[in-house]
Amino acid sequence: MEAEPVAEEEAEPVAEETTEEPIAMQGNTNPEPT
Repeated sequence: MEAEPVAEEEAEPVAEETTEEPIAMQGNTNPEPT
């Protein structure tokens, strides 16, 4: 059971890091959200 929540927590930060890269690119193209 512990492995399940742990995997979810790890997947969350990982997804954020991967989303930060594309978000940063979009921010440069769209200074509106920034």
